[in-house]
Amino acid sequence: MAKTNNQVPDIKAKVRLGFGLALLIIVVAGYITISNFQKLSSSVELLSHPDQKLFMFNRVLTDISEAEGSARAFTLTSNQENLDMYYKYMDKISKTLDSLKSFTLDVDSQRVRLDSISTLMAEKKEGFATYIEWKSWQQSQMFTDKAIKEIDQNTSDTVSAIITTQTKTTTDVKVDTLVVENEEEKKKKGFLGLGGLFSSKKNKKAKEAKEEKTESEESKESDKAKNVENEVATKVTETKVKYDTSVVVKSNQGKLIRDVKSILEEIKMEERYQNWYMNEQELKLLQKDQQIMEQIKSIITEMEQEQFLRSQEKTKAAKNIANSSILVMLVVGLAGLVISIVFIYLISRDIAKSNFYRRQLIKAKSEAERLARVKEEFLANMSHEIRTPLNAILGFSEQLAQTRLVGKQEQWLSAVKDSSIHLLDTVNDILDFSKLEAGKLRFEQKPFKLEYVLSEVYRICKVQADKKNLALSYILDDKVQAYILEGDEFRLRQVLYNLLSNAIKFTVKGSVQIFASGEDNQDGTLQVSIMVKDSGIGIPKDKLEVIFESFSQSDTTITRKYGGTGLGLTISRKILEEQGGSIQVASEPGKGTEFSFNLAYKISELKEIVKQSSSINYEEFINRGLRILVMDDDDFNIMLTQAILKKCGVQLFIAKNGKEGLRLVHLHPFDIILSDIQMPEMSGVEFIEALRAMPDKEKSELPVVALTANAKQTDLDHYLEKGMTDYLLKPFKEESLLNKIANVLGMESVKVQDEGRNYAYSESEEEEELEEIDWKGPEEVVIDLSELEVYAGGDKTALAAILTTLKESSEEGVKRMSEAMAQNNMEQIRELAHRLHPALEHLRVDALAVPVKYLESWVKENQHLERVPELVTLISERAKTLFVLIDEKAKELETLEGA
Repeated sequence: MAKTNNQVPDIKAKVRLGFGLALLIIVVAGYITISNFQKLSSSVELLSHPDQKLFMFNRVLTDISEAEGSARAFTLTSNQENLDMYYKYMDKISKTLDSLKSFTLDVDSQRVRLDSISTLMAEKKEGFATYIEWKSWQQSQMFTDKAIKEIDQNTSDTVSAIITTQTKTTTDVKVDTLVVENEEEKKKKGFLGLGGLFSSKKNKKAKEAKEEKTESEESKESDKAKNVENEVATKVTETKVKYDTSVVVKSNQGKLIRDVKSILEEIKMEERYQNWYMNEQELKLLQKDQQIMEQIKSIITEMEQEQFLRSQEKTKAAKNIANSSILVMLVVGLAGLVISIVFIYLISRDIAKSNFYRRQLIKAKSEAERLARVKEEFLANMSHEIRTPLNAILGFSEQLAQTRLVGKQEQWLSAVKDSSIHLLDTVNDILDFSKLEAGKLRFEQKPFKLEYVLSEVYRICKVQADKKNLALSYILDDKVQAYILEGDEFRLRQVLYNLLSNAIKFTVKGSVQIFASGEDNQDGTLQVSIMVKDSGIGIPKDKLEVIFESFSQSDTTITRKYGGTGLGLTISRKILEEQGGSIQVASEPGKGTEFSFNLAYKISELKEIVKQSSSINYEEFINRGLRILVMDDDDFNIMLTQAILKKCGVQLFIAKNGKEGLRLVHLHPFDIILSDIQMPEMSGVEFIEALRAMPDKEKSELPVVALTANAKQTDLDHYLEKGMTDYLLKPFKEESLLNKIANVLGMESVKVQDEGRNYAYSESEEEEELEEIDWKGPEEVVIDLSELEVYAGGDKTALAAILTTLKESSEEGVKRMSEAMAQNNMEQIRELAHRLHPALEHLRVDALAVPVKYLESWVKENQHLERVPELVTLISERAKTLFVLIDEKAKELETLEGA
């Protein structure tokens, strides 16, 4: 069991450690999993989205192509919408490049390349702007208008000469005639495509102008010189409609044609030069643009390749992260699984061990409970078996003390009584210890005076002290004498008696003193301190604690030399501790011992306690003429009860069991019933149940007092629950029995009328009573194995072995008893009967146990010796039947065990 107890903290420690490790692993695994999951999510997100940079690079290339297309369309059509589209795409390219720069802040090489592209795009834009300016300038150069202007200048000079000539010859020239005569010339002058510039309206105006000039020729000559340029244009225009002005104009036509050709050739050459120059510039611009585009495409291609490589690296890194994350999570999962399996295995193993130990504990607990029940049953049986004969011993000792005693009879009777009291004290000690261990000891709260308790204990122990010539004294202070206290007087008396008895027992010479003092606690209680001091053998220091242990004494030889159970101090300490007190000891070997204890008692409000006289008065019993039914299967108890009650003039009826008692109740009226509990055929409990169920109310309500040797409180309470009016424990004194009857019947407490009264049985009365005793027991031999089955623990093999052992020992005892009877060896017969009786009690063979019991008693008391041979013969005959029954039962048990 020690191992089991040690395993409990081990299992708890392992479980705590295991759960701690599991929690730590879960936290670490969770952190790693979450971290890797985030990385994995980032990798998945990266892989699931296209590269933004590559997309923007492609968009730049696309926009450049669109811009070039718009520019090319503009150069061909000069459409302003195409030019606007060109500038729109260029702005878009610029914004895209700016966005790319924001994406490449962490990549210096790409940022440098983007700066280069921006610079090249600016050059491209600037070159195209220059081209547009050139084209605009070219378009502004109207070569036809220039040709006309040049021709007009040359023509003005010629016409001026003609006019001068005509002015001079105005009277001879007729413009109108010339116009008519030179109609074909007018047609010839349209080769330059200028004829469309002249209309009939304009010819009419020219005629009018000519007429004006002839009229005022000289007045306007000077104005023509000043305004040559304007007039040339007019004249040219006029000339176009006035070729037939004079014969002089016709004479300058070749020169005019040559001049016009020359002018046109020059203009044509200039136009060709300009076209060549524009072509050259356009070619240069195109070449430069191509170079720029090649550079841009090269840069973008490099950036695309670089970005593609970077994207591949990122993709690879993302895949690596994903793979590593998956691997880490897999490892963590596997590690968690392995650790969980190991942990589960360890916990399962510990649980298995725990279950095993639990089963062992349950088994041990069941065994402990069984042993506790056996112990309780043993204590109850011991109490019953010891108290029952003690009842007879003490009772008859008390009755004998009331007879005339001669010689040493009084001394012998005193020895019997003292021995009986000592045996009763031993039984009470064991029972009290059992109650204390079970926590079932009850403490009453009744008023008492400490002075009276000390006086009573002193008076009891004074006899022992006087026998050893010891000086016994006690001293009380004023407070102890002044107060009436409330508490358990009996338990205080018990502690004092234990301490005083020990002090007297272990003191050879000298004195034993008691000192009692009190201190007011100011809370309505008195702190009582009592010290018992002796000049005895003393106790070694290393044994001071041992003496308070159960069944322990300071020296193993003490039990043999001084006697005792070793429970007195244990019980005393437990009684004090249960009431909140304490006990201390101080001792020195050879000089003596001091026991002191402290206990607080409530101060009672009573001012005086009247001591009741212990004398008994029989007059009221005699006057009442009571009819009492006594039920008991023990003849000695019946004899004692008869002895006590016959002095009170009571009419007695005797029954050996409940059935017989019920029969008598039906036949006779009674005032009270005194019933034993353990009786054959029908127990006292069964009797009270049957009695309370009777239809006759007068009989069913009869007061019943249980006379029992069972001191177990739960059983006593059970008797009251079943219907018992009250109970009286065996052994009881005459006063206790009479007072119990008086209390139940509502009579006054009895008192002894004459303490010196003697009462003696006559020989005829003794013989009459002997005949009434069933000393032969029941005739039928029956065995009851219930008690032995408890000891065997349900083991049939063990029970069979016990039966065989009991048979062998009993058979040998019966055989030797017959031989001793033949030799008339009464002492040997008594000894054999004493040894034989316990085995018969275990088997509950009343047919043998009763005669064996009486045989031992008669031989020991030297009474009824003439009936001893009859008893021995009866025992021998019935023993044969018993042994046959034992053999049959043992074989039956062995057969059942084998099956």
